[in-house]
Amino acid sequence: MERKYLLMLGLAGFTVMADNWVVSPILPAISSSFNVATIQAGILITSL
Repeated sequence: MERKYLLMLGLAGFTVMADNWVVSPILPAISSSFNVATIQAGILITSL
């Protein structure tokens, strides 16, 4: 049972980090498509 929870926690942590690795390089493209500054898009992304 504990192993199951540990696996779920590990997968959740991996998902969060993978999301950061994907969004960070395309943040300038996201900000330009919404016509906002990159720093504003970064704040928006981190708040989600």
